[in-house]
Amino acid sequence: MKTVYAYLAGLIDGEGCISIRKTFQYGKDQFKPMVEVGMTDIEPMQLLQKTFGGSYWPELIRGRNLPVTKWRVTGTHVIPVLKPLLKYLLAKKRQAEIALALAYRIHHWPKPMPKAETEFRRTLFHDLLEARKPNIGNWSSPLTKGNP
Repeated sequence: MKTVYAYLAGLIDGEGCISIRKTFQYGKDQFKPMVEVGMTDIEPMQLLQKTFGGSYWPELIRGRNLPVTKWRVTGTHVIPVLKPLLKYLLAKKRQAEIALALAYRIHHWPKPMPKAETEFRRTLFHDLLEARKPNIGNWSSPLTKGNP
């Protein structure tokens, strides 16, 4: 199973998206973690669905000749996906940690949710947006060394 988890973590790192979806319901902001992967090959989406559940479907994207197959889990369903993959993720590890922090808090609050909890979830939402910014590191190409 370690090999499958490592493969699926690489798939999410390279082709996936870990995010927090913000919606407005019941008169206030709602926040829901989400993991999504999209690619032209259906077999990896079937493996994700077989391993973790969730849904996959074909989607036509304007300007592309090939349909893309997308797979998605949301809410507390991200926990059984991200928890075992966390140690294998590289590029999206911080995003996964933030999404898990939110997922663990879902359904643990009375209705209506206290304002402080809504604000904490808003902070997680913004933290994940920040974590999604590309990290290209600090490097210089050998082709540009010495060139102004």
